[in-house]
Amino acid sequence: MRAEDVKQMFLAICDRLISSEEELCRLDSRIGDGDHGTTVARGFGEVKKKLEAESYSTPARICETVGHTLSVSMGGAIGPILGSFFQAGVRKLEQEGDWEIEEFQILFAKGLERIQMLGGAKEGDRTLVDALAPACYALDDACKEGLTLKESLKKAALAAREGAEKTRYMQARKGRARFLGEKSIGFVDAGATTIALMIETMYEEAKE
Repeated sequence: MRAEDVKQMFLAICDRLISSEEELCRLDSRIGDGDHGTTVARGFGEVKKKLEAESYSTPARICETVGHTLSVSMGGAIGPILGSFFQAGVRKLEQEGDWEIEEFQILFAKGLERIQMLGGAKEGDRTLVDALAPACYALDDACKEGLTLKESLKKAALAAREGAEKTRYMQARKGRARFLGEKSIGFVDAGATTIALMIETMYEEAKE
């Protein structure tokens, strides 16, 4: 994908998450304070403004901008987490050139590694890691199988959505929700849903 393609991908992600504000707040209200969707919409609203106002020569520069903007504008716990995901991942990539599946695989793998180092979340803790980790595994497999970018992101999107849905049956072990104990079971995690929406949009844009 060229820089302009990646820019359009992130703009589509911004639109998808901004429009999902109510849904994400509803999910968060089940076990949190109900502001996750508002926080996400605010952060990606700022990302959209930033991307629309500037031109970029490389996908890596776009990803750096996304990560930095989320870190400084989103607030809450999710801002630094998502910001570090994009920033950590892109640091391991070549700063020049277009992106193929290998670049996305590195972005996701290093980003997940950074998130887990910062927050200590594991699969099964009922966090966004439960959607992100399966997506990473799917991209790893896709690279080994030699799949196209579109095919790879489709696998990642399906894995992320399945992982998010599984949080419905998990007891929260991180964040404020952990104090609810078994009462946290029965609802899909808002953070995991955010990741699923993001990767699904990546796939939809790759199809184009």
